[in-house]
Amino acid sequence: EEQEKEYLFDCLDKATIQFSQTVTDLNEVVDSKRELEHKKIYIKDFVTSLLNNLIVEIESKEVSLKLDIAEKIWIDCNPAYLDSILLNLITNAIKYKHPERSPCIAIKIMETFSHIVIEIQDNGIGINLEKYGEKLFGMYKTFHGNQDAKGIGLFITRNQIEQMSGMIEVESVVGEGTCFKILFPIKK
Repeated sequence: EEQEKEYLFDCLDKATIQFSQTVTDLNEVVDSKRELEHKKIYIKDFVTSLLNNLIVEIESKEVSLKLDIAEKIWIDCNPAYLDSILLNLITNAIKYKHPERSPCIAIKIMETFSHIVIEIQDNGIGINLEKYGEKLFGMYKTFHGNQDAKGIGLFITRNQIEQMSGMIEVESVVGEGTCFKILFPIKK
């Protein structure tokens, strides 16, 4: 239908603009031999914009989103890296959904005394950390036999987090889901 076609083209247009900006930002980072450029960003607006760019995938996969983002949290980071990190973790949560239930993704962002904490939790197929824990963030490591998996996403994600002085933790139960927790130090 025409209305649906217009809606999908609008979503595609927004996603294309965001993707283009991300590629431009990442190219600047790669081309630069200087320290990463950081900007202060308002995390709530940043996450909302990212999710809007994923709306077609979220709706087509019937993803239930639960957002718990504290107000007034600003994070000093490289926006292209943060976009890449969140995009990878959210799309992985959708890609590795449990076959017997609709995907549910909970995103919680809070500030502690010393860190900005970003948690992305899903109810997907989970990862056997006992078997794969040490390899989880390795290059070209895959764990589920997915034909589309390249084994580069979590490797890049961890490196980007560490380049911004952060760290990433993971908890997972096979058949129940996974929770990634990212901690960025608060710069005062």
